[in-house]
Amino acid sequence: MLVDRSELVHELSHEAPPRRIPRNAAEQSEQEKVWYQQIVDQTIQSSLMKRYGTTDEQAAAILFLASDDASCITGVTLPVAGGDLG
Repeated sequence: MLVDRSELVHELSHEAPPRRIPRNAAEQSEQEKVWYQQIVDQTIQSSLMKRYGTTDEQAAAILFLASDDASCITGVTLPVAGGDLG
């Protein structure tokens, strides 16, 4: 479930902070939204799977590396990026 940033900031501002920590955010401009969408589209196009991985797929890789099945794997970085190697 996606939450609008302004709604989140509004809700957090009503909580009683122990130290009066301000809760503010800046909205993205339309230009920033277009730029970000271009980055997302470019990333997806460069990926072999043509999509972002799900959180379950990310978690599965982490759980594997933390399991006994990965006991012989050490000193490597496992890219879980749908084939996008940068």
